[in-house]
This record gives sequence, structure tokens and C-alpha cells, in this order.
Amino acid sequence: MDEKDELLAAIEKKRKENAIVTFFRDPLGVIRKKPIRIGYISGAIGAVLMLLIYFYDKSHADWTGLVAPYDAYILAGIAALVPPAYYMYKEDTRIKKADSEFPLLLRELAQAKRAGLTLVDSFGLIAEGEYGILTESLRTTAYQLTWGVPFEEAMRLFAERHPTKMIKRSIELIIEGYRVGGDVGSILKITADDVNEVRALEKKRATDMMPYIAICYITFGVFLLILMVLYNTLYQ
Repeated sequence: MDEKDELLAAIEKKRKENAIVTFFRDPLGVIRKKPIRIGYISGAIGAVLMLLIYFYDKSHADWTGLVAPYDAYILAGIAALVPPAYYMYKEDTRIKKADSEFPLLLRELAQAKRAGLTLVDSFGLIAEGEYGILTESLRTTAYQLTWGVPFEEAMRLFAERHPTKMIKRSIELIIEGYRVGGDVGSILKITADDVNEVRALEKKRATDMMPYIAICYITFGVFLLILMVLYNTLYQ
């Protein structure tokens, strides 16, 4: 192996080590880049648990577990669904936080632009504020614009870091307005108003759906209660 091959091998080894460290430091961030990974993790957990149950069942003639063998397999399957369920919950929470902070970011950016600041200065000014989950990405966008990254590309990179439907739609509106030569400040304000209207409609829809969701939960609770009563009646 020559010196070049040794250098490439060392770089590859360092890259793998960094990937492992990054995964344990921010597992959700790593999975977010390639969501299929959560399927691998879930499948591995389910397979390991079912194999353990299988070998335990074979090595013990009389099953002495807290649950029946087939119930244990069902519980293993449920346990395998925990990682994707947790990932979906965290992603849903992340999306809601990003969408809730985005209108404020747009309004303050529009105010800074309409006050006469350049785009770069406007982003630099509002990047000093706090916008929850969007703060770090906003500062990255401000740095990119300062370094000379085109406005459209910087906006698309921001949308890639927070690919919610609302943010992607708003970013495309801003880019289209900027491309045709419109007043960016006015475009930002219009987009912020549009986002606020969409969020108001979503909140109204969620409020209207709450009674139906409550009825579903109550029905499910009653169903479980009936099952428990029947089980105690028939098997006790």
C-alpha cells in the first residue's frame, strides 16, 4: 500500500468514526437525512427480540413468563414499532415548532427590509434574535449571504434544513417574487400574512376536530373496559 492509499484509508476511517460520534450525539438528525435508517433499527430490534423469545421458548418446556408465547411475539412486534413512532412524534413536534416561529421571522425580516436595509444586512440584523428551532438555521443563512451565496440558493438551503410544507411553500413564493424583480420587503410581508392566515385556518380546523377526537378516545376506552370485564368474567 503506497502513501496515497494509506492517506485515503485514514480519511475513510476518520469519516466512519465521525459518523458514529455524530449518530450518538444527534441520532434524530442522522436519521432525518435518511429516514430509511429508522426501518433498519426497528427491524433489528424486532428480529432480536423475537429470536430471544424463540430460543427461550425452545429451551424451556414449560413457559413461565408473565405472558403467553404468542403474546410475547406480539409485544416484540410492538416494541419494534417504538423507534419509528418516537421518530414520527419528534418530527411532528419539530415541524410544529418551526411553523410556529416562521411567521414572526418573516414579519421582522420584512420590517428590516422595508426600513431600507439590504437583504444581507436584514438577515444579519434579525439573526441576532431568537426564533426557537429556526435560530441556528437563520444564522447559517445570514453567514451564507455574507459570504456571497446567491439569495435563491441560500433560501432553498434554509428550506432544506426545515422541509415543512409551510416553509417550503413560503420560500418558493419569496424566490419567485425576488426573481421577477419585486419589492422583497413587500413580498416578505405578503408571505407572512399568508402564513398567518394558513395557521389560523389550521388552528380553527384543529379546534373543530377536538370533540370528535375526544369521542374516539372515549369510545376506545370503553371498548378496552368491556374487554377487561369479559376477560375477567370468562377466564377467572
